[in-house]
Amino acid sequence: MDSTLKYDLLGPFEKKAVQDFIDFLFSKKKDSHKPNPADDSKKNLLSVSVWSDEDLRIFHRRII
Repeated sequence: MDSTLKYDLLGPFEKKAVQDFIDFLFSKKKDSHKPNPADDSKKNLLSVSVWSDEDLRIFHRRII
C-alpha cells in the first residue's frame, strides 16, 4: 500500500505525530550541515601554530 494512502487512513492525532516526526527528521538533517565552531577554532589554531624541532625537544626531554 502506498504511503500516501496509509497516511490518509490515519486519524488526526496520528497524522500530527507523523508530521512532527517528519519535522524532527528534517531538523536533524539541517543540524548535520551546520559547521562546528570547535572545528573552526582548531583550524585557526593549527594555521598559526608553528613548532620547530627545537621547540618539540623540550617536550621530548620531559616525557622521556
